[in-house]
Amino acid sequence: MLRVSVYVASLAVLGLPGVLAAQSQAVPTAALTKAAATITAPDVARRVNIIAHDSMLGRDTPSRGLELTAQYVADEFKRLGLKPGGENATWFQRYAISKVSFDVAKSHIGFMGGAGHLHAEFASDARFIFGSIPAKPFGAEAVVVAGISSVD
Repeated sequence: MLRVSVYVASLAVLGLPGVLAAQSQAVPTAALTKAAATITAPDVARRVNIIAHDSMLGRDTPSRGLELTAQYVADEFKRLGLKPGGENATWFQRYAISKVSFDVAKSHIGFMGGAGHLHAEFASDARFIFGSIPAKPFGAEAVVVAGISSVD
């Protein structure tokens, strides 16, 4: 089964435009410069360590850890005086996540080379690692990693 993973950096980067758009006043350049000067390497490291700590339980989607981390980020935005830009005047925007099951037994990948056509079975010859499952056959460059298997 494929899973979609969300990283905190994505959470912050993807959520930041909405949060900034929700701000009612433009920040003067001097104030922005002063605020930016308060960002220090130790403070960034402290925040990253909070998010990466085992107590946050990881960030699988969906998961308790993702909720804990999102709440931490929301609390920090609130502490900094930002206004929420999410649904119903909250810090969050919920959306459905579709999971796709990959039928290994009914799937294969084909290779064309020279005069031959080779089918590789996912159950024993290949593994689908990332990206979306193609809806129809496609052509692309491939790196083939192979070895000799012993025959019992």
